[in-house]
This record gives sequence, structure tokens and C-alpha cells, in this order.
Amino acid sequence: MLDRQGLMKRLATNAVEGVQYGLFIATAFSAFVGLRVVLSGGDFARRFPFSLWALVACYYLGGTLGGALAGALSPLGRRLGGRIMVGVLVGPVVASFFFPLVIPRDQWAEKVLPLSIVMGAFVGGIAGAVFWNADQRWGAPPPQ
Repeated sequence: MLDRQGLMKRLATNAVEGVQYGLFIATAFSAFVGLRVVLSGGDFARRFPFSLWALVACYYLGGTLGGALAGALSPLGRRLGGRIMVGVLVGPVVASFFFPLVIPRDQWAEKVLPLSIVMGAFVGGIAGAVFWNADQRWGAPPPQ
């Protein structure tokens, strides 16, 4: 018999762990970009069509939502194919936060969704394989 309460508790726990990991990655990316801005003399605004704060916000939004989704789906990632599938499903969600930064607003309707799906799935699948390989190499426990 299916224990719904136990399943929901495990799902919630996995999602929270995913959010924690997503926030860790967002913090690392934000620190890297912040360091690059400091080292470049602060000319970020001249080089990119968006603000540093918009980029950092996208890291944290993508890390939170993508992390929750990846965490909730983590039981599928026990094997390489499952981990790639999780990446393919989560990648477009995360990518949808970044493409609006670099695509002009008048082109959002025709470009953001297709690019988020295609590029997000591609990069997400690669990320899934890379994380699976890292877990195998360094002995991380399999998802519950």
C-alpha cells in the first residue's frame, strides 16, 4: 500500500534539499560574477544590457525554483539516464529566467520559450550527466 504521507514528506524533504543546493550554486555564481565585476573595474553596465542585480536575482530565482524541482525529481536520478532526464526537465525552467535578460523585450514572445526549452534541455542534460559523474566519483549517496 502506498504511504501518501511518507511520500509527501520525502518529496518535501527532497525539494528543500534541492533548494538548499540551488541557493548554494546561486551564491557561488553570484560571488564569481561579483569578483569579475570588481576585477574588471566595474564596467559591467557598459558591457551588458542588464544590471548586475538583475543577473544575481536570476541566479537566485533559478536556483530556488530549479533546485526545488530537481530535488523533488531526485529519485529519478539514481541512474545516469534518470539524472540526464531530470536535467532536461529542470534546465528549461532555469533558462527561462536568463534569456529575458539578453533577448530584447519585443522579441520575447517568439524567442524566449523556444530558446529556454532547447538550450535549457541541452545544458540541463549535460549538467545532469556531470552531476551524476561527480556523485559516482566522490561517493555521494543516491537520491532517496
